[in-house]
Amino acid sequence: MNVNIKNDRIDMLINKDLKDSIKQVAYNNGYTLSHYLNRMIMNEVSSFKK
Repeated sequence: MNVNIKNDRIDMLINKDLKDSIKQVAYNNGYTLSHYLNRMIMNEVSSFKK
């Protein structure tokens, strides 16, 4: 399987409304968008390991 990765990262296209909604939820909970997404990912990873 050939996967093209640009600059060692995978670019994702997210619907602008969805992105704005996630950003608003993050800010409402006192997080920056990147910190909130990192927490979501870590929660998924930790629940997957169990």
